[in-house]
Amino acid sequence: MIANLLLTFFIIYFVYYTINCYCYYHIRGRTKSDYELENPFLSVLIPARNEEKNIKNAVDSVLKNDYPHLELIVLDDHSTDQTGEILSSYSDKRLTIINGKPLPKGWIGKNWACHQLSQKAKGDIILFSDADTIHSSNGLTLLVEKMKSTNADLLSGIPRQIVKTLGEALTVPFIGLFSFGALPHFFFPIKSIKWATASNGQYQCFKKKTYDALSGYRAIHNILADDIAFPRLFKRENKRVIYTNVSNLISSRMYNGFKDAFNGFSKSFYPTINESPFLALLVGLMIGLFFLAPYILLFIFPSITSILSLILSLLLWTISCINIHVNPIIAFLHPFIPFVLFAMLIRSVHSHKNKGYLWKGRTYQ
Repeated sequence: MIANLLLTFFIIYFVYYTINCYCYYHIRGRTKSDYELENPFLSVLIPARNEEKNIKNAVDSVLKNDYPHLELIVLDDHSTDQTGEILSSYSDKRLTIINGKPLPKGWIGKNWACHQLSQKAKGDIILFSDADTIHSSNGLTLLVEKMKSTNADLLSGIPRQIVKTLGEALTVPFIGLFSFGALPHFFFPIKSIKWATASNGQYQCFKKKTYDALSGYRAIHNILADDIAFPRLFKRENKRVIYTNVSNLISSRMYNGFKDAFNGFSKSFYPTINESPFLALLVGLMIGLFFLAPYILLFIFPSITSILSLILSLLLWTISCINIHVNPIIAFLHPFIPFVLFAMLIRSVHSHKNKGYLWKGRTYQ
């Protein structure tokens, strides 16, 4: 009986996951572009705080792009490493470097940095791109084309993820499972369901006039999960939010090693689920059902049904890796994943309840 219930859960979940994938890769409801120019001016905006390992690759990838009308503005957010020195070595006229002003009370550091960048931007389209991202050689051209063809006010998606260490392999693929296994993409186009939307904080592109009309980062200045706050703000105001495949436009190595990845995901885990105790319990239950239950059931009640449940769990995890372009061979880490996820969730909740979230030398309540 229990084995049959678990198998039913996985079959339903597989269908749910598949529908979400289809909706992510196939944009619905295209509208006519309202851009006046064929090649609207694009501002690429990168906030950088202690990014000496990443910033050169990020800047080079933008400046080597084939899009003809762009500017790149990088904000050095009080870096204490070699980030400033690396930026000062460039002489390209398309690049502007600004030094971040002191963080005002109540602001999140990244939000403040991005707000300052937006004040300098001259583009009809503004793209906030993290310092750990690398744009493909035609990525900005394709982005502008996508912004025009969808007439999006906010467009985002999941970059192709670069994973180089075992610690990253234990954490980063969860992005694929959460994005397609938790977010209801089939609800995203429905205007009346205001909460059903998403973006990715690594890569958020805005129609500048809409961004300004809604006060941009000033409107969400104290919210850590900007990739939840922005799309919901835009959808509440009946603006067009597109969350779709951008893996051919941009790639990213989000974290360097397990410690960096663990701290990064812990910082955003609980805020992403609205700091809700109920949702934290629900997510914990889903992690247990998805990863642990098949092994426990197979051990207690070995049967074909139990084996099928485990196969579906492994298959979904493998597809999650493929969706973010991570080598699916790391799916063999499947038995260890739930313990890492539980630890990150507990750490995130504990941080919220106590001293706050620590990220890049700053603590946020």
